[in-house]
Amino acid sequence: MNPDVLFELSSVWVVSPVVLAASSIGSAAAVEVDAASWVGSARVAVDDSLVDSMAATIVSYDGGEPIVSHVAVTSNLVVTAGNLHLAASHLTQGVTTLIAVSSAALLDRRALAQLPSGFSLSGSIVGGGPPAFHCSAVEARVAAGAVTLHAVMEATTKGTTSVGSLVVDASSVALVGVYLRPTDADSTALTTAGTTSVAITSSEVQGPGRCMELSGDAATVVVANTTFSHHEVLGGGGGAVVWARDGAVTLQLRHVSMTSNMVLLGKGGAVLVEAGDEGEHAAHVELNDVTFNKNQAQGGGGGAVAIERGTLTAAHVTCVDNEGFGGGGCLHVSDGVATVSDSVIKANVDTLGGGVFALRSQLGVWRTRIMSNVAFNGANVHSRTSSVTLVDCSVEDAEGYESTCAKVYDESTFVANRTTFRGCVSTRDGGALGLYTHSTARLSECSITECESTAESGAAIAVGESELVLVDTMVSNNQVASGSVVKVADKSSLSLVRSVISGNRVAWDGEDGVVPTYPSGLWCEQSSLASDEASVVAANWPYNMACNDCNADGASSHALLGVVDCGAQAAGLATSLPSQTLFPTTGGSTEVPFSPALSVDDLSGVPVAVYVEGVASLGELSSSSSASITVPAGIGALLSLQVFVEGQHSDDSASQVRWCCVRCGVKAAKRMLRC
Repeated sequence: MNPDVLFELSSVWVVSPVVLAASSIGSAAAVEVDAASWVGSARVAVDDSLVDSMAATIVSYDGGEPIVSHVAVTSNLVVTAGNLHLAASHLTQGVTTLIAVSSAALLDRRALAQLPSGFSLSGSIVGGGPPAFHCSAVEARVAAGAVTLHAVMEATTKGTTSVGSLVVDASSVALVGVYLRPTDADSTALTTAGTTSVAITSSEVQGPGRCMELSGDAATVVVANTTFSHHEVLGGGGGAVVWARDGAVTLQLRHVSMTSNMVLLGKGGAVLVEAGDEGEHAAHVELNDVTFNKNQAQGGGGGAVAIERGTLTAAHVTCVDNEGFGGGGCLHVSDGVATVSDSVIKANVDTLGGGVFALRSQLGVWRTRIMSNVAFNGANVHSRTSSVTLVDCSVEDAEGYESTCAKVYDESTFVANRTTFRGCVSTRDGGALGLYTHSTARLSECSITECESTAESGAAIAVGESELVLVDTMVSNNQVASGSVVKVADKSSLSLVRSVISGNRVAWDGEDGVVPTYPSGLWCEQSSLASDEASVVAANWPYNMACNDCNADGASSHALLGVVDCGAQAAGLATSLPSQTLFPTTGGSTEVPFSPALSVDDLSGVPVAVYVEGVASLGELSSSSSASITVPAGIGALLSLQVFVEGQHSDDSASQVRWCCVRCGVKAAKRMLRC
């Protein structure tokens, strides 16, 4: 017995109420708790009117649960039944708190083997009801820092044993096999300060209230085999599960799930990491085999995870059905570095970047499916002033207003290797990729297919004020409502290296028998094109290519670019109107003259597309100012014939190819489209 302490509990089991009257305690008195445990409805109570900062005082509410206040706990605690409430106290080095689902659990051999030294059990322990260890403003002190707990802990059957523990050693705090929740909706269950290490293993953590707020000079938190759910933060800050701020924080999550967590006013529905302004990428997050589902950030981006001025390494992550409001339905990265591999990012929602949003950051993604995310633009990937790399990825099945699968702009860099873009549907341009405002992109060994623009050009790719290089890349089986599948405009450049743009089409319902006047392949306006001999732009419907004020390199060696004669496009195109006798109903060949003449040396390299009732066939140039075409049998007075000469444009639109069109029969004068 310590002579300076009025009342000491040491290595005892408390099985019945102990009450100390206020009159028996002087101002210098103290009560120490040492290796004591409460069983059943046992309680210890004293009047707290004489509490001073150096004294240890035990207090109890009327409910009968033991409430220990202002105590420095220096040895072990066991909670086997009923509740122990520790308030405004300190857990110091060497303290282990054990929580058992039942008294029998502590007597079980498996559980007994896990008891720390200092515990000895004999006989039977009586008492009923689920035990709980309540912590209110309790500091678990380590050598260079502290962890503050506002939490309720119970044993959980999630792990291999029905005994939960909280262990405080010289440098860390460890929670194993516990069911943990904040004391109320306004509390944070665990807060770090200074240099600390926290480990949570085989546990279940549930809201409301935030789980962890990490700060200090250096905090390391390792969580494994644990679930987090229903944390709600209605006040300031983000990260309903983890808010790491103002320090060199390292957060490691392994075999963890985070479900149905929400922040009202901040970023990061589940996790928000923001390093201090003075420390570049000081905070670091590692995710391995982590699932994020139905988390929300209603006041910012990162429905699941937000990284600001920090780094992220994620592998084998599943991020599904999360929602943000400010960039990144799944992941938001600003002024940071993020690496994602072997993961699935699916069906997340945000205003920008439903899947991933990067701002002034570096983002690398490997072997990952980014799919079915929803946003106004950049539904799957959204990059602003950032560097983004995709390798062996699948970016697919997204719908939005603009640049649905990937939007890259404001001096961003985008690299995709061996990546598939599929099923990207955009109202405007850039279904698979929208590349704008002084950005650069290089796609190597990629495929872009089944993408669609429902209104404007660039169903697969739209480039404005930027540079794009396609290497060993296929753009095929895409559809555009009006315009081209690939659009390069506004002082941009496109280079083709062993690449193919083929099998794309303009949507057409066959009305009036008039074939669309837009190229489904490539549209270049006020920009530059370059191509090697191995690249192909062919078999696009209704025709392959349009050029207006473009500088085409490689014209002497590549037939595609050789037909582009931008110098001749300033003049209008006139087409003679053949008489009806030139189009016998039995079909036959005829000549359609046009002017000005094409200034192309090799006429054999200029394709001519002929359409009658939407049926396409190829004609050929018989001279630089006329095309030889074959009219199918059965052409009549109300049918239409259209002839397209690649590389030219009409007076109606400077960005269309030149086309000539004649209407046959008695209504020709009224119905002829002017060419």
